[in-house]
Parts: sequence; structure tokens; C-alpha cells
Amino acid sequence: MWEEISIPIPYKGNRRRAEELLLKAANDATAAFRDTAASARMRLEAKYFIDLETLEPKVYYNLTDNWIELHVRFVTPVRGVRAIKDEMQRRLLDDFEAAGIEIASGTYAIVEFPPLRVDRDAVNQFASALERGRSER
Repeated sequence: MWEEISIPIPYKGNRRRAEELLLKAANDATAAFRDTAASARMRLEAKYFIDLETLEPKVYYNLTDNWIELHVRFVTPVRGVRAIKDEMQRRLLDDFEAAGIEIASGTYAIVEFPPLRVDRDAVNQFASALERGRSER
């Protein structure tokens, strides 16, 4: 079964190193399953005279307005996918941190904040109204 993990990185991030780390994590986590998948692939190709694509992990790029999305695609067994993806993502967090590669996220900068004006008369009127409400209880 094909699975995928997507990681966004800033355009100024080291995309080549990020791709290496994604491929290494996917290769390490799925090496044992690829052998089984390869034999099944050969049987399907021989039986149906088709050429299935490689079972090796591959990274695809998607350029967005904000960042580069790196999608690593890899083969997994039908069961245990969640554990494999969890293992890979934990490793990728550590590997990206060690390599100094930032994972992109939507952030917003407030470039100007309007001046704040406090009207003391209004504050005093509000406080008086609160006091009246408490005393009427």
C-alpha cells in the first residue's frame, strides 16, 4: 500500500538536505516491507504484462504561495501504517532540528497596532456601574 508524509519547509530552507532526510527515514522504516512488495510486484507484472513503478521511496515537490511542500511516498504493509508513520515523523523532527531545517507554518506579523487611548471618565463610569450592580444584589 502506498502512503505519504508531507512536510512544508520555507523557500529559503535547505530543500535538498530535507529531501535526503525524508528518503533516508522512509528507506529505513520500510526496507523490510519492500522485499515482500517487490515479489508481489513481479508476479503482477508477469501476470498482467504491465510495468508498475518502482517501490523505492520518492519525494515529490509542491510549490505553494508560502512554502515548499515535500511529499515522501513509500510502500507499507496494510497493517501497522500508523506506527510506521509515527516512527518516521518522530525521527524527521529530530533530523530536521539537527540539520537546522525549519518546518514551515502559517505565521502572521502585526506590522502596526493602532494607538490605544484610555478614557478615564468611561472607565470610572463602568466601575461605578459595576459597584451599583453588586450593591443591589
